[in-house]
Amino acid sequence: MLVIKQLELRNFMCHKHLQLKFSKKLTMISGLNGSGKSSVMIAIGLLFGQRVNKLDRGASYKELIKTGEKECSIRAILDNSTIKYHNEFFGNEITIEKKFRIIINNKNTLKDIEHENVAINANIDYGNASSNFKTSTSLVIYNSNNKIFSKKNSDLEKLMNYFLLQLENPINFLTQDFSKKFLNISNPSHLYHFFMKGTELEDIKLLHEQAQINADEMNLQIKVINEEIKELRKKIRNHEESLTNLLKIRDFESEIEKLEIEKGWCNIDFNGFLNIETIVSSKNAKVESLIAEITRLGSELKDLTERKNDIVTENNALRIKLTGEIKNLKQENEDLEKEKREVENDINEIQRANSETQSKIFDLEKSKKVEDIQNLQDKILNEENNLQQSVQLKEDIEKEIENYSKMFHQRSEEIEKTKNDLNMLNKQIEDNRRIKQNRLTYFGPQMPAFLEELRRMKFKGVVIGPIANEIKLREFKWYKPVSIILHKFLGSIIVHNRDDRLRIIDLMRKHRLNISLFVPSSISNTQINYKTNSRYTTVLNVLEIPNNIVKNQLIILTSLEQIILVENREDAYKILKNNPENVEMAFTISGDTIKKYQNSLTDFSHTKK
Repeated sequence: MLVIKQLELRNFMCHKHLQLKFSKKLTMISGLNGSGKSSVMIAIGLLFGQRVNKLDRGASYKELIKTGEKECSIRAILDNSTIKYHNEFFGNEITIEKKFRIIINNKNTLKDIEHENVAINANIDYGNASSNFKTSTSLVIYNSNNKIFSKKNSDLEKLMNYFLLQLENPINFLTQDFSKKFLNISNPSHLYHFFMKGTELEDIKLLHEQAQINADEMNLQIKVINEEIKELRKKIRNHEESLTNLLKIRDFESEIEKLEIEKGWCNIDFNGFLNIETIVSSKNAKVESLIAEITRLGSELKDLTERKNDIVTENNALRIKLTGEIKNLKQENEDLEKEKREVENDINEIQRANSETQSKIFDLEKSKKVEDIQNLQDKILNEENNLQQSVQLKEDIEKEIENYSKMFHQRSEEIEKTKNDLNMLNKQIEDNRRIKQNRLTYFGPQMPAFLEELRRMKFKGVVIGPIANEIKLREFKWYKPVSIILHKFLGSIIVHNRDDRLRIIDLMRKHRLNISLFVPSSISNTQINYKTNSRYTTVLNVLEIPNNIVKNQLIILTSLEQIILVENREDAYKILKNNPENVEMAFTISGDTIKKYQNSLTDFSHTKK
């Protein structure tokens, strides 16, 4: 919390030299009109970065300097004993001083420039036909020993943030103009909005809502990631099975290599040949096991192909090809078995023959077996390649399935959005049909009967309303931003005394109608004074309001004269970045709002998607 211990004003507004010490928790300043009470608050606002045109005390800094003087100063001493901001430098006190000085300028034409927050000692020129001068401002932050800490407004903003000082909060800093608007508010919803903003509960609510949105998004992402993990684990299991099959093939190749070595070193005898035949039989069994694994993979591929019709033909062709090759391989194995039996018969004949004939026949049969084994190796290598192609085809199919799933999800979202848009259009058509029959039903189906009974009643004062009947839009292209600005007030009614207000409230209860009632501070039909803006088109410019009471009330409630209308967003940004006088915010044709907030621009889009 920021505590001001002392405030000193020199040549500021009506004060020659004013020194105030705030020794108590609550300080109240009283006096006659014009004695300078508001000057103290204006000085505090300017010292902490408020602009002069926002404080309703003139349009430029030169109007703050006491008549007959060339400069003025505002100096405040802050208590730092509790917060201890840069305590090693400041100690228990922080001093902030801002000066405004008039400097004579020899130029004939000067441009009115607002004080730049990023520049210290920046020149602010004011000029007219009769006088040429400019106003310079300076800021200094120092400690009790007059040692300077900074001359930058950015450091002042850091200090304010450290002390949690928010001048935009009406509870912390309430000007006379804003208090007048507040006192004229009779709508409970406006009072509730003021309460939420003043207690900063609205900011806390927004933070909680954003945190909930972020949490929901994270939970959704976690759910999607978990699904992806499941799919990845499934793919890993499939790859592990394929890898196991490949390892089995590698083991088979290793056994073949061992067989080659044994073949080279074996003795040429019948018993050695029988050992080779036994090994070949074992390898044939392994080949059949491999064939079974390949068949299982083909079955898995068949299941995948059933999910997408456009790849069925290609997958079936591949399966037929693999089945044919496996069948051929089985046939070759059967031929080998047949040849083995024939060899056994030949061996029996060779045993009965002489040893030379037996050796020749045995060598001949052995060379044939080596050739068969080599052929078997080639076929195994071919099956391994087919297996790899099957795995790759399976991965491609899974990718295509995933792409089709995404497309289906996207089309579903588009269909759902189209349904929502159609429902909204049907509702708008129904509302427009009802409003076309009687435009007063825009404010509720009870409004026509309510107004009919209201016209038959007699009141002490004048009753005006609804406000929508008292205004007319000159340029139809601005209907959307004007509707956004005035939609809360179009159905409102203006009354001039408390008794009439109570009677109308009873009538509203009877018809179950909820609209706002305004009691102006003055019943005069004279238009109030307001600052016109000739450089830009304001909301007040595009409205035709013959009744000055209605016009005065809308100016007080919405500041129509300070809301400008700009056709596109880029131009609105450029205008507000230059901090023009008497401009509070800008609206585009599409209803987007650009508003200056402290040192940045806020942007709110009203476009329905």
